[in-house]
Amino acid sequence: MKYIQMIINWFKKNLVLILIGLSILIYTFANLQSVETKNKYSEEDFICQTSCFPQQHEYIYAGITASCWCYVNKSTLQKIGN
Repeated sequence: MKYIQMIINWFKKNLVLILIGLSILIYTFANLQSVETKNKYSEEDFICQTSCFPQQHEYIYAGITASCWCYVNKSTLQKIGN
């Protein structure tokens, strides 16, 4: 019982530092995921852009899926790929 009480007291004494550390860890993880997602979409958009060159392109997202569309003329789009 003595050891459990020591552990509980240690957590109480260091609770602020533990919460700050967890907050920094969560923020870092979320930021890393955001950067990875942004890079993935940027790379896919670049591939779409080069596939449609010299025409203009649209990389249209629907949730987590996306598709590449190239302009044939001012009002017509043609889907590229799957």
